[in-house]
Amino acid sequence: MANSSIKMGSLKTKKELHIARKVWHISGVALITYIYMSLPYNKLIYVGASLVIGAVLLDYSRLHFGFLNSLIQKVMSPFMRKEEKYKLTGLSFMVVGTYITALLFPREVVLLTFAFLALGDPTASFFGVLYGKNKIGTKSLEGMLSCFIICTLVAMLYFSYNNYFGHRIFIAVPLAGLIGAACELIQIKHLDDNMTFPLLSGFSLWGLFYIFGA
Repeated sequence: MANSSIKMGSLKTKKELHIARKVWHISGVALITYIYMSLPYNKLIYVGASLVIGAVLLDYSRLHFGFLNSLIQKVMSPFMRKEEKYKLTGLSFMVVGTYITALLFPREVVLLTFAFLALGDPTASFFGVLYGKNKIGTKSLEGMLSCFIICTLVAMLYFSYNNYFGHRIFIAVPLAGLIGAACELIQIKHLDDNMTFPLLSGFSLWGLFYIFGA
């Protein structure tokens, strides 16, 4: 296992409030969304694959080269967690999850999924850390409820702006919010929720669009 000169105390844990990481998370998803919207599908396949391979390869390489791990931790210490010192970071899982989501689902679904990932996931973490007293597995009821609220609001704005669902919007909106909250709550062993959240949300939202005919 590669050694690092970064002291454990300089990195926050998953149970601590980590504002810088949430800003980093939102900015990262915003950049991914910009790339997605800027490229036609045939170019997105190759450009996205290059970015994914580059990010994951760099992350994987640092785990086997002490000097690289030390350097990256020094640069990324405001955003990394203690749990990521010797394993792949959430960024690697995020780029893989968003890339697969972008390839699998229609544009309408992908954009809403990315919005949920950008806002719903960090909101759940924020309120879960501060107020999460009622645990549901590794997550909290308070975090899930906050995710439901923010995803419901995002869905309302998104559906209204794009004129989706017509009068059925009042049914589709809370269902979309519930999808965001449920997918944030699900924890699959050995997989980071930055990967599972967009994939589960994308699949579920695709089903919602399909059922309601938007």
